[in-house]
Amino acid sequence: MRKTAFLLLLSLWALSPMGAQSHYTVQLGAFINARSSDFDAIRRIGFVYAESWPDNSGVQVFLGGYGTAEEAEAIAREARQQGYANATVQARAFSAGQPAIVNQIAIRDIHRPIEWERFLEVGNLLAVVEGNRIRILTGIYPGNDAAREALNSLRAKGYSDAFTRSVSTAQLIAIGSFETGAKQPLIPINLGAGNEQSPPATTARSVTPAPTTPAPTTYDATNYDAVPAAAQPQPAVTPRSPIVPEGRPVAESSRSATQLPKIRGNVKRRSALDLQTLMKSAGYYQSSLDGLYGSGTASAYQSMLNGNRELNKYRLLAQYLPAPSNTGVSDPLQEAINDLPGDAGAGAIVDGSRAPIALAYQAYRQFISGGPSARVNSLMNQAIAQAYGNKPLSSQPPFDYRATYAYESLGQLVLHLHYIHLAPGNAYALPCWLAGLHPAEAANAREAVKDYAGGNLLFQACDPFMEWPEVKLLYTIAADLNDDPVFDPTRLSSAASTRSQLYLADDPLTDAQQAATEVWRQKLLDNLNIWATRDPLHQRMATALKAAFFQSQVRLEDYYLDQEFNAEEAKGLALATLQTVVNYHLRRFAE
Repeated sequence: MRKTAFLLLLSLWALSPMGAQSHYTVQLGAFINARSSDFDAIRRIGFVYAESWPDNSGVQVFLGGYGTAEEAEAIAREARQQGYANATVQARAFSAGQPAIVNQIAIRDIHRPIEWERFLEVGNLLAVVEGNRIRILTGIYPGNDAAREALNSLRAKGYSDAFTRSVSTAQLIAIGSFETGAKQPLIPINLGAGNEQSPPATTARSVTPAPTTPAPTTYDATNYDAVPAAAQPQPAVTPRSPIVPEGRPVAESSRSATQLPKIRGNVKRRSALDLQTLMKSAGYYQSSLDGLYGSGTASAYQSMLNGNRELNKYRLLAQYLPAPSNTGVSDPLQEAINDLPGDAGAGAIVDGSRAPIALAYQAYRQFISGGPSARVNSLMNQAIAQAYGNKPLSSQPPFDYRATYAYESLGQLVLHLHYIHLAPGNAYALPCWLAGLHPAEAANAREAVKDYAGGNLLFQACDPFMEWPEVKLLYTIAADLNDDPVFDPTRLSSAASTRSQLYLADDPLTDAQQAATEVWRQKLLDNLNIWATRDPLHQRMATALKAAFFQSQVRLEDYYLDQEFNAEEAKGLALATLQTVVNYHLRRFAE
């Protein structure tokens, strides 16, 4: 008995480098509709795996694990350079998991093809990743006897080196089709439900969730019931999606695997109360009107989606209505700027143009490839002189455009790229990848130019909001209510640019802006309610629109809470974002 216990302890030590008490993984982000192939470009730097959310509505995607925080941080830096701008290191203590008895069947190098199809025969597949090495395991077993019995079967199948060991579930990765890329789904396993090897009925993999952080407790709490003492567990901060050029391989992942923030259940808010009130009047919500978006509210919203005729119709239409995305000039140079870097054809178009904005991006390409140089200085100074020289200025720019500059740092060059985009008459939009590849430099540049009213800083449509199910639904209903006889794409383009700026926002709205969003929201809803009284069809349309609006507001508030804004700031940013989604189509109600 003592020998068995000693061997189990020894194997746990062997699996944990130097007897460490934790390991580290790199979180790339949280996504819905994530496909294994979306992340092919990042696999060269680490093993990619996913953990399902408890409701299976999305996954969190990780690289790892690693034995030290330093090793993990080095991988995170490389992931950020590849476009995953908010890749973060996550520590996982072994004590947070449960001891699990498994059989190890193989060790492989993650950079070489792994014969996953062969391993399918063993049943539930698990793994522990240690840098470039992956231990392939099977289990979990209820005890040593069951493990030894399975071990005999494994060896009979040709796994002669298989052996039994113990490991903390905090280290284990459940291997499924996402991790292997195999078309045949692998048998799932629940790592948090105990140590029995019994496949769950569902095909969605369930894993031990990452540690969570508390959220703000309340806002708009006047006249609401008290917040329950036992607040629900809250999601960890969800990083922003990778912002990368469409010409780069990783860009497909940012479009296909859309981030969807988890909704906090312990934040008391008006948006949740309005949704509850609407659903109660429609007969879908039976609980108290408490302004807390708990499981009852989520279930009622899903029931309304399934049972409401208008919502069903617009959910179908939303699959075919393209979201507005074009910003800037519709010409080959704008498209080439959008696709830099990584696209040789785009680089050739930029290098072949003498437009001021093209000269600036030629300087950027020179700087990235060779660092500071006289050539970089010449190109940028030419770009500034052409962009600002002899142009009418409504106010003094935030820099001296008559000076001659030497570009010794990337931060200075990125800042001056922003200045050139602000130049009089410029219609070219800042590309999405600039903030993705250089988040700190781009954030500093946005801060430096935010108060300059003499130019119009356009952004390429970078945000993922229009891919969120509730926002797509809201946009589709709003578009159907548009009574404009002549469609104006320029207003949608302007709204898309503003939405990208809100997505990247480093600061909350001003008090005046916050108040303006509240006035806009109230006027929109008041006029919708008046319109709804005129006809039963109007009533049904308004109900569907408000359901999507309130649900979208809740989700957007949680996105901004994830970005560490407080509850009131998140509410204002959410409403400003909703304004960019629907205001053009619904301006007869809101303007």
